[in-house]
Amino acid sequence: MPAEAGTPQATCATSVLAGQDSVCVQRTDGTAWCWGHNAEGQLGIGVLGGTECKQKCSPFPQRVLLNGAVISLSAGESSGCAALSDGTAWCWGDNQWGKLGDGTTEGVPCLNGKGVCRPAPVPVKNLSEGVVEVATGGSHACARKADGSVWCWGLNANGELGDGSLFGNGCGNGEPCRPFADKVLGLPDDCVQLAAGRDHTCARTSDGSVYCWGQSIRGQCGKLALAVPTPTLIEALGKDAIELAAGESHSCVRKADGTMWCWGANTKGQLGDGTAQGTLCTGPEVCSPQPLMVKAAAQTTFDAMALGASHSCARAKDETLWCWGDGEKGELGRPPLPQDPVPSLVPSIGPVLQATAGNELTCAIKVNGTVWCWGLANDWPPPIQDAGVTTGLFHGIPAQEVKIPCP
Repeated sequence: MPAEAGTPQATCATSVLAGQDSVCVQRTDGTAWCWGHNAEGQLGIGVLGGTECKQKCSPFPQRVLLNGAVISLSAGESSGCAALSDGTAWCWGDNQWGKLGDGTTEGVPCLNGKGVCRPAPVPVKNLSEGVVEVATGGSHACARKADGSVWCWGLNANGELGDGSLFGNGCGNGEPCRPFADKVLGLPDDCVQLAAGRDHTCARTSDGSVYCWGQSIRGQCGKLALAVPTPTLIEALGKDAIELAAGESHSCVRKADGTMWCWGANTKGQLGDGTAQGTLCTGPEVCSPQPLMVKAAAQTTFDAMALGASHSCARAKDETLWCWGDGEKGELGRPPLPQDPVPSLVPSIGPVLQATAGNELTCAIKVNGTVWCWGLANDWPPPIQDAGVTTGLFHGIPAQEVKIPCP
């Protein structure tokens, strides 16, 4: 069941973002705070590791070393990125494939023995102004500028960079990657929202259209293909999408009529159509490249979405939270179960302002400003007494006090 993560001053966290193995919050003062695994520097605190998880993680929030007010924050797979109020973009963590965008694939050796990492934020090359949103994937990241253009960097083996190719330059290691930002080609210059999955990215334009590119072996770009290197319109959605979200290998939109539609991987029922079925896409996995309508409960209209690795959540207009898909680690807010292909109410959490879904975990900010998390604990320790805004990824561990007080 959800475990409350209280704050001494309940208006501190304005948004919460979950990555693969870390969680971050954005505070009212424009600062970002992260906790979780830090073997690759994904907390952005300037050093690798921490005090727990055999010195590889921090179970309480620590401030990301950013010099400026955060306006967009994203946690990905072993890395994170932020857009600041001055229009710049900064990234930190694992720098394999140049996914931090600083023009290099350099850094210090990661504690996991794989690749190199930068534990302090570095500026993304070619993005010196105008950035208003960032989206971090598995091995790539993207940014949206105020002029509506989209720029990406990192691995391009599946067309993640949206330049029409499966190639890259500048990494110097034979990998198809680009360690600096470059403009996505073939995409209208009126994008208003980005969402990045592990190996794909989608963008919503001002007219409500949705375009996706990157890996599509599970239909995450609207068709079954090894790679979709050029942004492709998801025609079946029409032009009335008002919100966009991406999970590891699935994506969803919320339409103006209040309905929610999802496509991509569905092996765990994460598309919410009432089944865990679809086209046989890779091995035993099933997926649907065609958008399917989420079967919301009667009289329930969703007004916000959050997608994780293999589960999905949505907030209803009455501020209740509903989740579906993979539930093996308790990420649906109920006792562990293999899967649930239809939205079910997260019990005992009460009204929420915002939610986020990660790799087998879910977090939410309640209307009173407190942060709740539930799902995978993995090798996390019990939170230290009087720890943080929330203390980590845990199974019902009691809330702890914030060590770094709210302003």
